[in-house]
Amino acid sequence: MKKQKNALIVVSIIFVLLLGLLFLLISMPAPGKNASLDTSSVAFENIVKVTDDKKIVNVAVKNQNGDYEIKVETMDDSQVYTVVGLEEGKTSQSKVEVLYDSLVNLKPTQKIDDSKDLSAYGLDAPAAEVIVTFSNNEKINLLLGNDAPLGKGVYIRVEGDENVYLIDTADKEIFLNEQGFYQKDEETSNSPTNQQQTNYIEKLINN
Repeated sequence: MKKQKNALIVVSIIFVLLLGLLFLLISMPAPGKNASLDTSSVAFENIVKVTDDKKIVNVAVKNQNGDYEIKVETMDDSQVYTVVGLEEGKTSQSKVEVLYDSLVNLKPTQKIDDSKDLSAYGLDAPAAEVIVTFSNNEKINLLLGNDAPLGKGVYIRVEGDENVYLIDTADKEIFLNEQGFYQKDEETSNSPTNQQQTNYIEKLINN
C-alpha cells in the first residue's frame, strides 16, 4: 500500500513537471518571428527621390571598368541623354533611359538590422558607386557592396546614411555597366540592354 502511494506521488510530480514544460514551450515565441527581423510588411521609399523641382541632370558611375558621366537635357519636351566623352549622336538613348528609370524606381527590399561592420557587406571598399546630381544641385552617392547569400539581393548604402539595405539583384547593373555599353552602335537585337529592359519590366510587374 505504501509503495503504491509513493508511486502515485512520483507520477503526480512527473505530470506537473511535464505540464509546466508544455506551458513554457507554448508561451515561447515561434522561431523566425522576431518583429525586428520581419521586414515583409515594410514599405520602403524610393532611394533616389525625383520631383518636378528636383530632376536628375547628371549620373556619374565609378566601377572597376572605369569612370564616366551621363548628362540629361530637356529639348522639345523630351529628355536627351549624352555620355560625356562619346562623339555627338553616339549615345544610345534607350539604354540610358533604362538606367535613369532604374534609378528613379530604385527601392530597398530589406533593411539590415546589424550594419555596423561594413566589411561584412563589402561596403568598406565598395565594388562601385553611382553619384546622382539633381537640378537643385543636391547629390546622392550610392555605394554597392557584395551579393547577399542565397540570391536575396545586393547590399547597398547611401553615403551619409549609416544604414545598409538590400536591393534587387537586377538593379546592380546600373552600377556595373561600362561606358561602352551606352554607345549607340552597340545596340543590336541581342544586346545586353534587352535583358536589362526585360529585368526592369519584370520587376515593375512583380511590384
